[in-house]
Amino acid sequence: MSTFFINSPFTVTQNASLYAQNGLTATTSSYDYILNINVTAAGFSGNQLFSYANYQQGLLNNGIVNTNSLNNVALNLAFNNTVLNTFLLGNYTNITSANSNVTNTFAYNTLNSGNQKLSSRILEIVATKIFGSAKAQAAIYNETDFYAPFTVPNSMLNQIQNGLNNVIQNTQMQLNIFNIYVGLDRIETQTTNNVNSTIDVNQPANFNFQNTIWDFPIFLQVNLFDASVVNGTTYSNLALLNNGPNVGGVQLANGSMNIPLLVRFYTTN
Repeated sequence: MSTFFINSPFTVTQNASLYAQNGLTATTSSYDYILNINVTAAGFSGNQLFSYANYQQGLLNNGIVNTNSLNNVALNLAFNNTVLNTFLLGNYTNITSANSNVTNTFAYNTLNSGNQKLSSRILEIVATKIFGSAKAQAAIYNETDFYAPFTVPNSMLNQIQNGLNNVIQNTQMQLNIFNIYVGLDRIETQTTNNVNSTIDVNQPANFNFQNTIWDFPIFLQVNLFDASVVNGTTYSNLALLNNGPNVGGVQLANGSMNIPLLVRFYTTN
């Protein structure tokens, strides 16, 4: 057999576009309070936050491998609501603030220093904004509004659970999460020198969300109304409470307020 060696090497160039995104850090001082939920303390890992969390090379355009567009990556990401309910209903939430206008007040020091239910924390915040103390809850305590389970439509906890699910299942948000995941170099960490590494071409690869922080900004909108009715007669003195005390951050004004909060899930495993 004869061999022809064509000794004239040439170069072929093909660039690959990589879409990655920096993991944005919340400007925590923009929020009046941070509601920190310790996932690890509840006995769960970062991966257990989700009922499924995986990605795969896009099924619509398998030949396109240069961009993280919606046509090129198939994403599946959803909270495990059973686990989520454990955090929201259990005593796993502490409260902090990075806003010095909030922390440098007497009212901030009246907040409970231990872990409590999320609903209890929000009740403390509302009490602080109206009366200037987290301990002044008797006049606004309402079991249905603050402590209703997720089966009660439009209850506060139900709204929070639905809001978290809607955000995490938004298609564009899932793409942003994937691009952040790429930017954090977690794919390389999973695959390097690992015989059982990620294979995302013809089967889903699992995200690794161990040791992660998830920050969700929410706004707590409060409208103060008079529910003081005795024997059919309404006694309205809320003009005295139209404007709240100066406790830093957003104040009660004209009977309403829209409080910026940051709900933070954090894990150490």
